[in-house]
Amino acid sequence: MDNFASIRPSRVRLNGKSGDKIAVKVIIVPEEKYDFNVTGMRTRREGDIDVKLDTIEKETHKEYVLTVENQRRGKARYFNAVVLKTDSKIQPSITIPVYGNIAANPDETGKNPS
Repeated sequence: MDNFASIRPSRVRLNGKSGDKIAVKVIIVPEEKYDFNVTGMRTRREGDIDVKLDTIEKETHKEYVLTVENQRRGKARYFNAVVLKTDSKIQPSITIPVYGNIAANPDETGKNPS
């Protein structure tokens, strides 16, 4: 089967220190023969991540920019996913896995490494 859309990156890895801004942008471009619109969005589990979706109209096509940002505080490891609902009968949803690996930040605990 042909690709339904180009998704870069195909999975999100949020790696960094707690308290730092940790975000990844995902570019989603519908393939011309399977053109679709994103009609909704949700995460599998609340509290881990914040998501935002922007639509960019290009001359020849449209693309979506999904921004996924860590919301967890303190040391954490988690698995979540963003589910995009589409108006396509061929593929009514797109799931993008999200992996979080957040390290403790000594500055947040008040213990400053000297």
